[in-house]
Amino acid sequence: MDSADMDNPKATEYLEALLNKKLRVYTNDSRMFLGDLKCTDNVSQIVREQLLLHIISLIPSRSAT
Repeated sequence: MDSADMDNPKATEYLEALLNKKLRVYTNDSRMFLGDLKCTDNVSQIVREQLLLHIISLIPSRSAT
């Protein structure tokens, strides 16, 4: 995100609407974070509260035979 995006009032309004709402973030290494969005900074980092971490298994489970 460049500085022009950060000065965009619509982008600010959108982020403000997400404050204190549940936010789910998926990462490239198969993790999913779920927590309440508390704030962001100018380099796209986010702060969440009451965070849960889920590891997403890419290996199919074996069924009992």
